[in-house]
Amino acid sequence: MRSEQYKGCDIVVMREFEAVPDGHNLLNTMSDDAKPVISVEIQFPDGTEIKNQLPIEDESSGILYAYRIIDEMERRNASSS
Repeated sequence: MRSEQYKGCDIVVMREFEAVPDGHNLLNTMSDDAKPVISVEIQFPDGTEIKNQLPIEDESSGILYAYRIIDEMERRNASSS
C-alpha cells in the first residue's frame, strides 16, 4: 500500500484482487477467476472521493493515474469558474 498527498488531495493505492461476482455478493478473494488489480482512492479537500480499480499490477502506475485525475479535476474547476 502507498499513500501520498498531491495538490492537497490524499491518495491511497493498494494492490488487490479484482472483485469477483459470487451469486449477488462481490468477494475480494484470490479465487481462480480473480485478477490482480490496483485500487486507487483519491480524497479531495472538499470531501469528494474517487475510487477505481485498474487492471495493472504496479502501484507507481496507480499513483500516476491519480495525479492525472487530480490535474484534470483542477483544470475542469478552473475552466468552470
